Amino acid sequence: MSALVTAFEQLIPSKFLLARQNGCWIVEEPGAGNSRFEIAGGKSHAFTLDQGGITVFPFFTDAALKGVKSVNDAIVVAVVGQNTYVVAVEMKTSNGKTSEALKQIESGRLFAAWVRQLLSFHGHWTGGPCKFFGVVSLKPRRQPPKRGSRRTAELPSPLQSTHGGGYPYFELGNHPRVSIADLVQKIPGTPGSC
Repeated sequence: MSALVTAFEQLIPSKFLLARQNGCWIVEEPGAGNSRFEIAGGKSHAFTLDQGGITVFPFFTDAALKGVKSVNDAIVVAVVGQNTYVVAVEMKTSNGKTSEALKQIESGRLFAAWVRQLLSFHGHWTGGPCKFFGVVSLKPRRQPPKRGSRRTAELPSPLQSTHGGGYPYFELGNHPRVSIADLVQKIPGTPGSC
């Protein structure tokens, strides 16, 4: 397992850890329009800072500037092949909310970059290749299965975020479960660095 995954395991308290079931990390938002998303990560660590009743940035006031305290729904640090990936996940009910989701994904990228730099500065991670991409999970369509159709929809090609270093992100409209390894295969060239 990558040193970065191990460092995040040692750094993030267990109360922020996502539940894991059948090899998938479970991102849940009870009561939300899009309330469950499963992401398989293999050798990985996944957590959420988006928890009701917990102030994850207590050093910011409640009157903090808009967006500064916002967090995305989940961050997964995973190893695929020889590479380490940081994946920020945000769930929304419709693609009209994608712009908002991308801002929250960028907040996740900036948080992960800050943590990674602190780990490196204090000698807990010696650096190395680390790649970043985002996932916007939209509420799956409710439709009856068609005869002869495939069980899961084809993964879309990634789009480029206008934030940060122009990293790729996936807009998944009918994928309640996905694998990071499958997403990585869809990214042409090199994902954004984390």
